[in-house]
Order: sequence, then structure tokens, then C-alpha cells
Amino acid sequence: MNKRRRRAILILCLGLGLALAGALAMPVSLPTVQAQDGGDGSDEDPEPEPVGDNSYCLVCHDNIDEDLSLPDGTVLDLQISDETQKNFIHASHDLEIGVGCVDCHGNNFPHQNLAIETYEEYVHGYVGTCLNCHEGEVEQFNVELQFEDFGESEALEGTVCLECHGPEVEAIEGDPAALTVDVTLCADCHQTTVDEWRRSAHGEQQLGCNTCHLPHQGELRFETADALCLNCHDQDRDDFVHISHVDESCDSCHWHRSTDRAMHILTSDLQASGHDGQVETSACVDCHSTQDIVLATDETGGRDLDEHPFIQSRERIETLEAEIEEQREEAANTAEVRLVQSIVFGLALGVIIGVVFLLYRRWRQPEYPVEE
Repeated sequence: MNKRRRRAILILCLGLGLALAGALAMPVSLPTVQAQDGGDGSDEDPEPEPVGDNSYCLVCHDNIDEDLSLPDGTVLDLQISDETQKNFIHASHDLEIGVGCVDCHGNNFPHQNLAIETYEEYVHGYVGTCLNCHEGEVEQFNVELQFEDFGESEALEGTVCLECHGPEVEAIEGDPAALTVDVTLCADCHQTTVDEWRRSAHGEQQLGCNTCHLPHQGELRFETADALCLNCHDQDRDDFVHISHVDESCDSCHWHRSTDRAMHILTSDLQASGHDGQVETSACVDCHSTQDIVLATDETGGRDLDEHPFIQSRERIETLEAEIEEQREEAANTAEVRLVQSIVFGLALGVIIGVVFLLYRRWRQPEYPVEE
């Protein structure tokens, strides 16, 4: 490397070092809290920028010993303890994208009195705030479908983000952005469903609601119920009950429920939601109460069990497996024969080559006269 190239590299390194030092030396602006009048008096408020610094708010709310009571009796705790900060659902955002207290609660100070009377009004007021960042999640929460189907019962009246993501919902330690999803949270609305779940094999294994259901859409995690069930229950089912109902889906019998979706999902009335997973008489009666019991003979137009497509398919599979095994055995025998043939051929070829070589050497040797 010549001197000119070394000098250019040295100058480039020095320039990068100075640029990095200048960037680190730039002052970091701290957020400020504007007065209640809105600050500069402009007609339009500027777009809010995430701040992520809660130190100004914690000057009061870290040690305050006061509550705020709403007219409906709801008591809002104004103290933000260290434990609350640690388990707060947005705690991990402070350093990632800079979401702080004022990004959701506003930066007016002194604080205005809340013009609300109930806790429902309180949580409803933050839906728009959540939507600013979580538009995708709100779109997944199929509000239109829910209110069309269940609007008459008004059971979903007031079901918004904070119903599940409210301040009382703790986060998982070490991952503040993740909710501690417990079935008791779902039971606040879906009591009948959770009661049945507790009696089921899923309840015994503590497979919670979000194991099968997407939390925002409420839909199954797979396209069909069969695909969801077979993801875990993939054992062969060759008993009479299963092979004689191949046209039915798993939930037709094991998840038997009321046909009224609103009664199934929302109420705590005595309406089965099917989440106990038990096959009971009602599941059979739904189909077989209108059928006549006759012998499966040609005279009655019936079909013997041996003629069932499922049985015939299994027999065909067994036949093909037997043929495959036979072909494997024949292939193994053929391989052994070929090995022996190869060894014999190799020995014969070696003998022939050896004989030819000896004859060739003898032919090449000169003949000497024999002295008398």
C-alpha cells in the first residue's frame, strides 16, 4: 500500500470519528408540559410527537395519596407506584418508540376536571387514543359483525379496548407489552362458556381461550374447526362412531351448541356453548330424530358398513402398504443377488486379466540359446 492511499484512509477515519463525536455531543431536548391555554395560541394544534419521558408526571403521581371518585362510584387511583410502572402495558415503549404519559392523557396542566360520570364513559374516551397507534388491532376487532349479530342484546355495549387492556390488567414480568391472558378476564362476559371449559379436557390442561381463538377477531386460529382440532388430535380414529360420521365435522358432535349465536356466545343462561367437549344425546338427536332405523340391506336401499367409503379406503391403503412391503423385500433380494454376481464377475475378470498379463510377459521375454 503506497503512502498516498494510507493518507486517504487516515483522513477518512478521522472524518468519521469527528462526525460521530459531534452527533454524541448534540444536546437532547427534554419534553415540556404546556400550560392549559394550549401554548402558542395557534388555531391548529401541532401533530403530537411521542415523548417517552414520564419524569414530569411522576413528580406528583409517584407520591400522591389521593383518589378520584366518579359519580357512579368508580374510584380511580391517581398514584403511579413503582410496581405499576413496571407492569404497565406500555412500559416497554418508553425506550423503543418514546410513548409516555402525555401521549395518551394529554399535556394540559393544571389538569381539568373530568366531565364524565361513569367508568364506561371513561374507557370510551380512550378508544380514539388507542386507534392512533393500534389501528390494525382495532380493525381486527370485528365490531361491525358483533353489533349486527348481537346488537339486540346490547351485551357488547361498551366493549372497547380498555375492557381487556385496562389499568387493572397486569403484564407479564419481563415483557410488559404482553398481557397476562387469563380465562377469568374472558369470564366477565362469557361466563357460561368458561364454566363449560372448566369441565373439559382443555380446562384440565389449562389450555386457555386464546389457544383456539384469536383475541381480537374472536375467530378460530385455523380456517375450519376440523383443522383446529386435528392440529392436536391427530390420532387415527377407526371406531364405528367416527368412521360412520365422516361427513360431519368435529364440532358437530363434540362442540354441540345452541343454534342461536347470541345465546351461545354472550349470555349466562342455560344455553350450551359446547365448550365442555362432551358428546351428549342432544348431539345425536339433532340428526337421528327424523330418521327411521332400518337394516342396511339391499332391499331397504341401505349400505353395509363394509361398503362405506372410509372402510374401503382403509382396506385399499392396507393393500397398497402390503404391496409396497413386498416390493421392498424383492428389491432387497435382488440387491443381494446382484452383489454376489458382481463379486463373481470381478473374480473372473481378475483371473482373466492375470492370465493375459502373464502370457504377455512371457511373450515379451527374449529367448536365449541353450549352451551345450
